[in-house]
Amino acid sequence: MSRYKEIRDLLHHGEVRLLGTPADATCGIQYEEEGGTRIAVTAWNTGRLDGAPLVPGRAARLRLRGLDPAARYTDQRTEAVHSGAHLLHYGLPFAWTAQYDAELVVLIRQ
Repeated sequence: MSRYKEIRDLLHHGEVRLLGTPADATCGIQYEEEGGTRIAVTAWNTGRLDGAPLVPGRAARLRLRGLDPAARYTDQRTEAVHSGAHLLHYGLPFAWTAQYDAELVVLIRQ
């Protein structure tokens, strides 16, 4: 199954939150299922848009919004577990590479 088919309903019917601005090094869009069970985050490195060189391996973080700080969220692809408080305060980490400067992360609330 394609990644799009996996989250299609969430993208079309979920609550949408903009994260960051194009002036930030990393910005994105957060889609949240009703009840907050599943969250999809699309993120991209905006540094490439203004011609600035990409620094491979440079970690970037994107603060999520509207999550339960007491809940734990599992990245569906990597199985990394993040606390809601950490995602709200420090953000979801991204390590941009020379190959990829955009990413889709699907988080499942435990």
